Amino acid sequence: MRSMIPSLALSLLGALAACASTPAPAPQPAPVTLMAETSTNPDWKALVPAPIPTDIPNRHLEYALTWFGLAVTLVAIFGVFVWTRRRATPQERG
Repeated sequence: MRSMIPSLALSLLGALAACASTPAPAPQPAPVTLMAETSTNPDWKALVPAPIPTDIPNRHLEYALTWFGLAVTLVAIFGVFVWTRRRATPQERG
């Protein structure tokens, strides 16, 4: 059994080395959208100015309430944990 472990380890190391030497394919870049407010180059007809979108959602209050709610919940759970530990007798604590 002991003579089998080194040969198994060497075969695993060889497989790992073969995997490490094979380069992974490069990920495809994300698409990019460019918006121009004004035409900086009138000769370039492909550049069509567009107004800045006014319908950008303003959800800051929703996010703030979510995170503060999670924080209050965590403090409450910790408070219950401490309260139950203090009420327990030393024998119950273990």
